Amino acid sequence: MSPLKDEAQDGRLIFQEMMRMVPLPDRNDSGNTIKRYMSERAAWISVSDVPFLQGAMAYGGQGGLTDRPYIYEVTTLAANPNFYNLLVTVRQPTAPSTNAAGDFFPLADAELPLGPVCFSALVSFRPSTVSEIAAQEMSVQSRFAGILGSRPLAEWEPVPPMDIAGIVASLGTDLVGTFPAVDMKKVDLSSYNEGKPLHERRELLLYRLLAPLPASDPDVHIMVHAFQADRNGLLMVGNQAGIGFNLGRAASLSYSFVVHVNPADAVMGYGEDQWWIMEACFPRLEAGRAIIMGKIWSPEGVHVATEYQDGILRPAQPRREEKGKL
Repeated sequence: MSPLKDEAQDGRLIFQEMMRMVPLPDRNDSGNTIKRYMSERAAWISVSDVPFLQGAMAYGGQGGLTDRPYIYEVTTLAANPNFYNLLVTVRQPTAPSTNAAGDFFPLADAELPLGPVCFSALVSFRPSTVSEIAAQEMSVQSRFAGILGSRPLAEWEPVPPMDIAGIVASLGTDLVGTFPAVDMKKVDLSSYNEGKPLHERRELLLYRLLAPLPASDPDVHIMVHAFQADRNGLLMVGNQAGIGFNLGRAASLSYSFVVHVNPADAVMGYGEDQWWIMEACFPRLEAGRAIIMGKIWSPEGVHVATEYQDGILRPAQPRREEKGKL
């Protein structure tokens, strides 16, 4: 099947293009084999010889640069078949890519000296199991039926490339941007949120695949869910907290993603009506730090996964006026 007709020619990368990774020679550290990969682009890493992806706890260390690749090193922490754990550390070369054009990163870049860790993650995997007991809250489709049913889902405005109220007011709400892998829409909840305290406000982001993914590999579908859940997260908190026109700094510090279901329930169908929903809420804002929690809902109303992100969020500080000479 080809990409959705509206997105086929707009330059957005599909998931398979975004995820290209180049295997590098393994490294041995005190008898422990470390798998190494280099990104052709910034990307997650897929592991195919363990049970399906269950969750990740990630920490940011240093900002990434776009003129050089990411080097991923993957170490097995626990090979328990019921709860397989990996440690992923990510660094970048201390110098820009040897390919000045920057359209791809050649293998020679992997030989450059590496800088400090800019990202690390504990990633867990588990096998499928029988659901002997199950419980979830009322689905987002039921709770927001009136708003979601007010128009076809595809007719909501696109998710802003950078969801900062001041920028959106300047550039408009119809920009699609180049965010890869998924087509995303933002439901207008301004009337719903009006007058509510921060912890009761919600944002609903709709998303569907730009191109089909094989159902035989649930991990890639789970990575799509985790990837899109990180879009505009802390920026949405800033808007809801009233600093969208006065945002000073927003930076993610930690990111947690947990899958609640067996892999078949996380697989994304492909088509015009295959809209998934991320329901975002904002439970805490204090001491320059903000929390966003996002629930991932399938088109059938199944709560598939939850993301939890902590980060820095501060308003812009007024410039200090320099004292003039007497």
